[in-house]
Amino acid sequence: MLSDPDLRNVSDLTTGDFIAFELFDADVWRAFRISRSALDVLSNGRDLAPLQSFKQNIDRIKGVAFNAHKVGNGYVVLDSDSFK
Repeated sequence: MLSDPDLRNVSDLTTGDFIAFELFDADVWRAFRISRSALDVLSNGRDLAPLQSFKQNIDRIKGVAFNAHKVGNGYVVLDSDSFK
């Protein structure tokens, strides 16, 4: 999908309204979820599919993700408020 050595397991085949992915951070792979509403915010009014928005905004997503904190269940959730 993306040739980024810090990113793996990107999937929209999830049981919720989000895309799951993992980022390599400080010698550890960390699990993340980004909501579809956050991807809508990142689309900036353009009609993009969630994965397309993810691909086009990966640098911004990574920047926010690396500064986010775990909220439980072993993963970090990025929602629309994360990108305002």
